Amino acid sequence: MMIVDLINHLQQPTGDTCESTCIAMVTGIPLDQVVKEFHDHYCTGKLEPAKYLMRFKIHPRLCKTTERYPQWDKVYIVTVPSLNTKGLNHSIVWDLRDDETPIYDPCKGRKGAHYYTNNALEAAEVEEAHLLQSYCLELEF
Repeated sequence: MMIVDLINHLQQPTGDTCESTCIAMVTGIPLDQVVKEFHDHYCTGKLEPAKYLMRFKIHPRLCKTTERYPQWDKVYIVTVPSLNTKGLNHSIVWDLRDDETPIYDPCKGRKGAHYYTNNALEAAEVEEAHLLQSYCLELEF
């Protein structure tokens, strides 16, 4: 199984399923399946995203914590500060395979939730939208 050619934005079903939602967006594995097979094990520290993906013959590269700059023509799951829960992290998808370099934040569309974007106009016009500034690359596809 490969990652998807065209990422479709998915909204996380609960306040803490961002990592599962990112995996589903990047791979095309149904979100309910990822949540069922991965989420609880991930939250308890028993299963890492890369190990879960190996079940599907998907082998992402684990990024080093010192890596600051992403590579063009890659897709990343990125760890960012949560905009909705103080003191916690959040996961988003950053697709650098085309000139638009879209960010897919699973919080986008959740009622009252703030979300990340790389579109300056959207960030200026939409109160809940925030430009991506601080991040840690997690997985590279």
